[in-house]
Amino acid sequence: MKRTILTLTVTMMAVFAGGCASMGTRFEHAFSGGHLGAYPGVREDARFAVSPARTDPKQWPGVFFTAPLALADMPLSAVVDTCALPCDLKR
Repeated sequence: MKRTILTLTVTMMAVFAGGCASMGTRFEHAFSGGHLGAYPGVREDARFAVSPARTDPKQWPGVFFTAPLALADMPLSAVVDTCALPCDLKR
């Protein structure tokens, strides 16, 4: 029973967090009016994964948590960004 609850929890987290960098980047630029370009969510995930804080964890101790999440989110952001590519290029 505990294993089933854990599996469902992890699955729901993955589904709801899937492509979150893509959506976050789009909402951020919707209010600022900036140009997104192609694949903004994947670029944001890459920036989080190789941020300067990785070399200096004192700068931001949470990097050991966010870098693996950014790498896990990257394929999901790629799917969302591919679906939104025509809209991104139109802007």
